[in-house]
Amino acid sequence: MDTAHRSIARRLAVRTALLVVIVTVVPWPASGGTTPGVASAATTVTSAGCVRDRVLVLGHRGTGPGTRTIGGRSFSENSLAALELALRVGADGVEADYWPTADGRIATHHDPTLDRMTPGTGRLGRTPWSRVSAALLPSGDRVPTFAAVDAALAQYDAHRQQEVKLGAAFSDRQLRRMVATDLAANDAGRVLYTSSELRTLARIDAIDPRVRVGLIARDNTSRPVIEGLPAWLDAVLVDLRAVEADWVGQADAAGLQISARGVNTVADLHRAAALGVTRVLTDRPEVVGRAC
Repeated sequence: MDTAHRSIARRLAVRTALLVVIVTVVPWPASGGTTPGVASAATTVTSAGCVRDRVLVLGHRGTGPGTRTIGGRSFSENSLAALELALRVGADGVEADYWPTADGRIATHHDPTLDRMTPGTGRLGRTPWSRVSAALLPSGDRVPTFAAVDAALAQYDAHRQQEVKLGAAFSDRQLRRMVATDLAANDAGRVLYTSSELRTLARIDAIDPRVRVGLIARDNTSRPVIEGLPAWLDAVLVDLRAVEADWVGQADAAGLQISARGVNTVADLHRAAALGVTRVLTDRPEVVGRAC
């Protein structure tokens, strides 16, 4: 049984016990740069012993933070072009960030404001979609909606990592719509909702226990105690600098997947694999996605 199914079975067992009022002891599981000559499609890794065969690689905001020049073209974070390129150059999936606009649309955007990545200004939560969509990213692309990302990625057999930047900004209805859209188009095991807020992940888990949820540890040099994490959690996301092999083993024994961020070179990927990490987030999918 894979990690996703073990986690779902564990959650349902806990909830059934509560419903019939049986007291059960449940164990706690614990920018910038230029890369020329990028090919238009990913190459399957088949070499014997290749670490790519045992590590899932996801493109962070597509092709990484900010705006990069790849193959002579600019790609801005979280744009449709960046997300699709990450998949074409070797990533198994992509990570994207979301905020609601003033009129209830879900924008695919990292920051709470338009200021850093567009000529526009103001908080997304106070800005209508008409203004958000009119603000161009440095690559010339527009900020896409969650629905637009879903439609664009439908042609790919890709894993999706969806970061809810601030749970309090989202209504339950908005979260339900996002989860339902993802599960209608993808196998539940290929979708991971992430947040640095356990209360936000608990809301998502309550909406549909089939969807996988992962806790983001923001401190780049520390990691959470596995035994102190809730049983319904599926993954923990930490910086590669905080990963330690015994800790990964504890997480695996508890049914938790460890995802390491900051994996941007072939050496980083080999280190992550040696530590037992099975999922990584990269700013350089064209490098890590094809590594062996």
